Amino acid sequence: MKDISIIKDNSRNLEASFNQITKLISLCEKTAYM
Repeated sequence: MKDISIIKDNSRNLEASFNQITKLISLCEKTAYM
């Protein structure tokens, strides 16, 4: 059961970093259009 919780933590971290990357990309697009 410990392995499953580790996988859940990893997917949560992946989701968080994916959200950060998406925010960065949208920020870059906004500044590029200015």
